[in-house]
Amino acid sequence: MPKYTARNTSRHVGQIAITLNGEQVSRVIEADTDEGYIVRMVTDDRGQVIVGHKEILTERLTGRVEVRFA
Repeated sequence: MPKYTARNTSRHVGQIAITLNGEQVSRVIEADTDEGYIVRMVTDDRGQVIVGHKEILTERLTGRVEVRFA
């Protein structure tokens, strides 16, 4: 399964580790290992999710994506 979202991983019990270019990333809401991108929530310097105009801000980052189930 190359594209992972909350919807298609919700039945998985345990942690999911996602890395981008070998670095673990957090607050990921979508990851595609074939297309090579993640979408994650944007956070401030304190690690708090940033909300703009009543919705959570996200960013799309590209690179080598790996998803591991614990």
